[in-house]
Amino acid sequence: MSLQKINMFKRILVALLATTLLASCFKKDVCEAVTAKPSDDEIVALKAYVESVNPNAVFDPRGFYYEIVKAGSPNHPGICSDIYANFEGRPSDSEEYFVKTNNNSSAMYHDLSKYIYGWRYALPMIGMGGEMKLYLPPTLGKGNNTTLEPSYVPADKILVYSIKLIRYN
Repeated sequence: MSLQKINMFKRILVALLATTLLASCFKKDVCEAVTAKPSDDEIVALKAYVESVNPNAVFDPRGFYYEIVKAGSPNHPGICSDIYANFEGRPSDSEEYFVKTNNNSSAMYHDLSKYIYGWRYALPMIGMGGEMKLYLPPTLGKGNNTTLEPSYVPADKILVYSIKLIRYN
């Protein structure tokens, strides 16, 4: 093999390597679709709870309740977005929060495509600066999966969130 061909081969190899490395830096535009569906029993229990605490909440046919407190900007995140949010989260059977953030410096970052199903469904309903209350059945929270992130979210519980979307990428 001639020296010229070897040099050409090296250039092609370097170009392919650089392209592969560069491509791995870009955010994925296609995320796994959310297919989780709560059982009828979960929806009945969630309905009973929500009607007792927030009659203004709206039922979404995907199996959760929400109330948009403030719509936020006209542009909304997608399920592939990285989000920054302040929020409070607790199980419905407790007044004790498992997480609570309340200012921009303590806002939590989440890759929405890897977060609990209920957030993937609901967060795209509000824009930057938007606020919502969210009521999730167990299947759209952690279900019975105790290994799913984030670890502080309790499994097999109706979850109640107040969320303010600070920004998204």
